Amino acid sequence: FDLPIGVCSLGRDLEILSWNNAMMQLTGISDDDVIGSRVSDLPAPWRQLLLDFLGGATAQLYRKPVLSHGATRWVSLNRASIGEGDSLGHPDSQVIVVEDITELHRLEQRLSHNERLASIGRLAAGVAHEIGNPVTGIACLAQNLKAESTDPELREASQQILEQTQRISRIVQSLVGFARADSPS
Repeated sequence: FDLPIGVCSLGRDLEILSWNNAMMQLTGISDDDVIGSRVSDLPAPWRQLLLDFLGGATAQLYRKPVLSHGATRWVSLNRASIGEGDSLGHPDSQVIVVEDITELHRLEQRLSHNERLASIGRLAAGVAHEIGNPVTGIACLAQNLKAESTDPELREASQQILEQTQRISRIVQSLVGFARADSPS
């Protein structure tokens, strides 16, 4: 059966009865090498993954990382029991579906990263706005003080205040620039 997702069927004693093309591509294991063998005969990491899944209480395992061929793949597994089973509760056979969700996982990671960046941009814009308003007020007061005073020390102090408010304004503008560059168009 040629499906885009991995499918294998198992007998009551966990003998591998079928192993489709998608399973071969995902695991790198040929169907000729596994059909007729047991799940416990599979190479790592597939042996432990499938044995743990088969021994678990749930029929679904979502987003499981698997290190295979030097790369981490993300898979979701589902299983279904077929037949009445024996008196010990072992099903006559089982079907395991293994879906490679690596690309979906990567897309979700990128989306999450982009959302964090957008959030940082919104924060930067908010901070810039909250800082910009009082700094403008301080700069206006310093200009008025400088214009109305004849005291050289007071004029020098108001000039220093103006220089520092201009510095703050440049920082605020760079925050605004960052927020605009980060926001989606």
